[in-house]
Amino acid sequence: MSRQVFLDEAVGETRAALFEDDQPVELWIERWSERETPRVGDRYWGRVVSVDTRLPAAFLDLGDEVPAFMPLRRRATSLTEGMFVKVKIIREAIHEKGPHVRPVTASEVDGQSRPASGRPGRVQTAPSLLREGSVAFFSREWWDGCDVITGAEAKLECERAVELALAREWALPMGGRIWVEPTRALTAIDVDAGSRQARNQPRDRFNLDLNLAAAEGATRAVRLKGLGGLFAVDFVGINDQPHREAVRKAVQAGLARERAETSVGDVNSFGLLVFHRQRQARSVLELMLDADGHTTVETRALEALQMLEREAAANRGRVVQLRLPPDVLRWLEADLIGWREALSGRIGARFQLVARTDHTSKVEAVPA
Repeated sequence: MSRQVFLDEAVGETRAALFEDDQPVELWIERWSERETPRVGDRYWGRVVSVDTRLPAAFLDLGDEVPAFMPLRRRATSLTEGMFVKVKIIREAIHEKGPHVRPVTASEVDGQSRPASGRPGRVQTAPSLLREGSVAFFSREWWDGCDVITGAEAKLECERAVELALAREWALPMGGRIWVEPTRALTAIDVDAGSRQARNQPRDRFNLDLNLAAAEGATRAVRLKGLGGLFAVDFVGINDQPHREAVRKAVQAGLARERAETSVGDVNSFGLLVFHRQRQARSVLELMLDADGHTTVETRALEALQMLEREAAANRGRVVQLRLPPDVLRWLEADLIGWREALSGRIGARFQLVARTDHTSKVEAVPA
C-alpha cells in the first residue's frame, strides 16, 4: 500500500491529508484561532470544582470556561473540592461539552509535584501541526518514512480531501452510493444501489458485492470525516448468515487500519450493523460547519484568504480586491489571528477588503 501525506500550511490554518493508494483516508485541520485549545495528550493542573458520586465523576477547572469531565472509579472518595490534580486530555471538547481527562499515571509524572502558580493551566503540550514543524510531526509521530508533500500539489489534494470529507453522499466503485448522516445520538449510514446494475449476476451475489463495497466506503468515510461514537449501517438485501458474516468481516477489515479504538457488532435480521469508533476530537464537520450544516464565518473567511492569495499569485505586482459579505468582512477586520501580517509577508500589502453591496454571500477576489 502506498502512503502519502499532503501538507498545506495556509494563512489561518494548517491542513494535512493522508492518502492511501491515491485515496484520502484521514484529514487534520488545525486553526490559528485554536492554538490554545486543549488537545488530546495535553497535560494540565486541574482544580476540582465538584465531585458527583452518582456518576461517579469529578469536574475540573483547567483554566477554560467549560469544566473538564473526569470519570472516577467506584468508591473513589479521595477527591475534594479545591484539590489540584494533574490530568491528561483524552477527548477534546465537543459542542457544549468540556474535554474528558484522566489522572496522569505514576510513569507519566515529570517531577512537578504541584502547580507552579495558584490558577489551573497547561503544563505540557502534545505534538500538533501548529506547535512544531509539521513535516517532523508526521515523520516522527505517525508514519515514519512516509512521503510528506507540500506546495501547490498539496493544496489541491487537501482541498479534494476537504470536499470529500464534507460530502453527505459517497459514490461506490462500479455504481451505488452511501449516505452519511450524523445525528445527535449516532451516525446513520444508508446503502443505496442507485444506478448499479446486476447484469448477469444472481441477486444475492449482486447484493453481496454492493454491501462489501459499501462496507469499505463507509469505514473510509468515517475515518476521513473524523466521526466518532455509534454508527448504524443499513445494508441491502442480506438474507443468509454467510452474507452477514462476510459484511461484518469487511467492516472489521476497514476499521483495522484505524488508530482509534473500534468495536463491531453483528448484522441483525433487518440488515443493520452497529459499530463504535472512539471519539477523541471534533470531526471535520464539527470544525467547519455550524449546527445547521452551513459553513461557519471563520471557514468562509479562511477560504476567502486562500482565494485572495491565489489571485495575487496570478496577478503579480497588482493590488487585489477581496469582495466580502458583511459577516466575513467583520471577522477579517477584527484580525484576531494575525492573518494580515502573515499574508503581507507572503504577497506584500497589495490587497483590499471591500464589503459587497448586492446583499449576496458570494466571495470574490479580483484585480483592483
